[in-house]
Amino acid sequence: MTLLKVLMFLIELPIRFILALIGFTFGGWIGWTGIILVLLRLMGVIHWPWWLAALPLEYGGIYCLYMTIDGALYRAGLKKVGSYARFTQPFDRLD
Repeated sequence: MTLLKVLMFLIELPIRFILALIGFTFGGWIGWTGIILVLLRLMGVIHWPWWLAALPLEYGGIYCLYMTIDGALYRAGLKKVGSYARFTQPFDRLD
């Protein structure tokens, strides 16, 4: 049974990352800012370097990767709830 749990844990990691990245990109203002900046760069309206125009999207990718790893460590029992999560959650939902 534990082998199946480990296998499911490893399979769901990329799925969680992709869903988090999609949510970050299309669900928040930082993601939309990155999309707009890249589109403006594609159309030639702004002449910034590509890395600068895509900086909000790069930040989103790094942030989602970090949060996916952080959540995986928490679900595996290797990490406790962080102070930000403890501060923002109601008392009845925490361990």
